Amino acid sequence: MLYRYYSSITFFILLLTLLPSSIRASTEYQLSHQTIAPTIDGVIDEPQWQQATTMSLDYDDVPGKGAPAPVKTIAYLYEDGKSLHVALHAFTPNPEQIRAHLSDRDQARADDLLGIVIDTFNDERNGYEFFVNPLGVQIDARMTDKRGWKTNDSWNASWQSAATMTPDGWRAELSIPLSILRFANTKEQQTWGIAVYRSHQGKSQRWLTNFKRDNKQNCNLCQFSKITGFRNVKQSNNLQVIPGVTYSQKRHRLNSSEAWVEEKELAASVNISWAPNENSTLNATINPDFSQVEADTAQLDINSPHALSVAEKRTFFLEGTEYLTTDLLNLVHTRSIVAPEYGLKYSGKSGSQSYGVLIANDQETRFVLPNNQSSSITELSTSSPSDLLIARYNQDLGEKTSIGALYTQRSNTKYRNSLISIDGKLALTGSDLLHFQWAHSDSKNPFDIQSAHDLTQNQKGNALSLNYNRDLYRYTLGAAYENIGQGFRADLGFITEADYIRKKLNGSLKFYGENNSWFKRGSTSANYHHKADRQGQLLSEKMSLSANMEGIYHASATLTLDDETRLFKDRFDDSETYFKLNQIHLDSKFQPISSVKLNFIATRGDAIDYQNGQLGAFKRFKSEANLYLGQRLNIKFSHEYRSIDSDKTQHVIDGQLQQFDAGNIFQAKQNDLRISYQFNTKAQLKLISQYTHIKRNTELHRANRDNNPSNDIAALTRNINNQIVFSYKLNADSLFYLGYSDQGAHNPELGHLETRERRIFSKFSYAWRN
Repeated sequence: MLYRYYSSITFFILLLTLLPSSIRASTEYQLSHQTIAPTIDGVIDEPQWQQATTMSLDYDDVPGKGAPAPVKTIAYLYEDGKSLHVALHAFTPNPEQIRAHLSDRDQARADDLLGIVIDTFNDERNGYEFFVNPLGVQIDARMTDKRGWKTNDSWNASWQSAATMTPDGWRAELSIPLSILRFANTKEQQTWGIAVYRSHQGKSQRWLTNFKRDNKQNCNLCQFSKITGFRNVKQSNNLQVIPGVTYSQKRHRLNSSEAWVEEKELAASVNISWAPNENSTLNATINPDFSQVEADTAQLDINSPHALSVAEKRTFFLEGTEYLTTDLLNLVHTRSIVAPEYGLKYSGKSGSQSYGVLIANDQETRFVLPNNQSSSITELSTSSPSDLLIARYNQDLGEKTSIGALYTQRSNTKYRNSLISIDGKLALTGSDLLHFQWAHSDSKNPFDIQSAHDLTQNQKGNALSLNYNRDLYRYTLGAAYENIGQGFRADLGFITEADYIRKKLNGSLKFYGENNSWFKRGSTSANYHHKADRQGQLLSEKMSLSANMEGIYHASATLTLDDETRLFKDRFDDSETYFKLNQIHLDSKFQPISSVKLNFIATRGDAIDYQNGQLGAFKRFKSEANLYLGQRLNIKFSHEYRSIDSDKTQHVIDGQLQQFDAGNIFQAKQNDLRISYQFNTKAQLKLISQYTHIKRNTELHRANRDNNPSNDIAALTRNINNQIVFSYKLNADSLFYLGYSDQGAHNPELGHLETRERRIFSKFSYAWRN
């Protein structure tokens, strides 16, 4: 089996060498070198700017497809051996229409923006984003161009910027220390990929830039301009030490009849970042405080057969994450690391090679147990911490072609999950990409996991994923194949399904409007998937048709029709039933004015009632509003509603046939309110309130009709979480938090919500740099 996998990979690599490469001509610039740094005040009045390299943003990249830019923008760039300095002047005939709000860093993408994206290794795979809005709010991010433009806003660095509004538009200055960037280790002059961007808001957002896009190419970084310079520049070791102190005082109880239990904790921590050479970075954390200062986005998990994923927000795990993860299978999901006492990470890129190693421990060992019907997150006993290792290596073989390997292990004296993977990407042509990934896992389960989940002591399994995609200006085509073994697990990843073979086909047609039309772009698409278990039994077969359009006022709408046949295995009597499911989905967005952004999602149709093993009529509505009241006050509110209604039916329970009336199985509602007031670019006060309300008709639930009261389902579930936090961020790493939070739940005996936890907390950290 392994021989076939390796032979296939070798064949594709050899085939690649026979394929012609595409040739693209990029505009080249020579970067000015000067010895004096500018004053970063947004004025652009220093004489250095007169000698700087000049770029003009002449093209409307999105949605204009390379049409002439409707407004003038000039950029000035130079380096002084320590920093890259950028000044931009954005002209506009209507300066009163400039969109700008005060917000926390990385939260201003809906405003007018000026900035740059740089590809420091000139490998056309990864880049850095630096933007600023007219009020000086910074946005920085790492981006990848492996399967389209993907941005990671959670990467934060310390750099200077300032902006000012003028009668003819607005100006911005950026000073980016070379020490925060990774680039090639050479004394010769370097060539970087670069694009200067302006986000120009109005009836629709326009991205203006300095290069003209070739729409026949489906890459982004490969079309950037090239800038040459940086002779004799080198990174410092960029030693950064961030000591921190956290204090928490918590009171909690199970219900109001019990006394409060009080806990206090004062803890010190330290985070260290060091670049031993120009190509790599070493990160270490000791006794970290990984509590989420801001609550995760609320999610409804009712009637969901699979575990829900939570996004990573913790800086230690986010830095250099692109050196640890793979494109197809989610084998590394660091939110599975819950409570580490220490962590050590080494990552970097040298020439065509990239690598990353993460070593840590975890006082709480949680992981996903998947099968082809459902999945759940399980946890070892509290006395079972685990050690973990993630190691990744990737070798670029040519333009958009690479091969890599991954190894992960999570273990303690009674438990182990080891995983090895080989993956790669083949650029068959400029528009055709083939991704592949193979993985093998070997797990040892402790006795409590064996007995609770009916597992053997040892589990082994293989996984294979293939993905082909053709992306052209007028259409896309795709095909995918996944074969996941029954015993396959990724305990440091997030794999929610196993024991299946899935085949997918998809295609879409793209349409584009005229430059000044209300219609900007649209598409129609068809998707088909066939999923069976590894013995050949059909699990699901689905056909989807969808249409999408985007227009002025940031409006977009996607309408999707689904026709699916799905197998359901009843947990009550082990029977199997195929259900026919038809659904219609609508996803829409609209921004009528700069201070109001609206989203609406709706789904109606058939759904499986997983609690009772029957077909139901499903409704889901979700509305979201993002409002700015002036430049400082922001209100975000979302409301989600879900329900399932069933027809009259009958089920055999404890050997007896019982009748069930038609009616509503459940109604679930969830609100998420976030109000923030931004005093300036550094200080913010934020209030968060999340409320969940689930009402069930217990007479229509099979679990409430049997002779086992322990599995009865509650008629009402209500939860509320509140949080208020003041934050002051001198920069991305030097910060102060002070906050209060409480949690409440429904008490069925009293018939109302009661508070079950209260907490006050504070955190202080300060970054020391050499």
